[in-house]
Amino acid sequence: MKKNQKQNTTTETTKPAAEAAPVAPTAPAEPTQEQKPDFYARLLTDRPQEAASIMATLIRRKDFALRQLAAHLKAGRNVQEALAHAMAIAFPKHQQAAP
Repeated sequence: MKKNQKQNTTTETTKPAAEAAPVAPTAPAEPTQEQKPDFYARLLTDRPQEAASIMATLIRRKDFALRQLAAHLKAGRNVQEALAHAMAIAFPKHQQAAP
């Protein structure tokens, strides 16, 4: 079978890019600074073994927190109390900083 091919025909002539209307450059509202890659991007490129270790630790901690949350809810504990306990496990430094 032969496919039907549709050809686009235009009667207009196109101008080369050099002759197109110039676009006025706009100044940014704030001076631009070179953006450094964030901490995690630098860590992944500079020290991949350490990054993998950190990620594994975070994943284990959050997995344990979710298991504790499920266990507390299954035992009939209050949802807010169980969630507070799980959050303290998942984010221990965050809980210490709070008054």
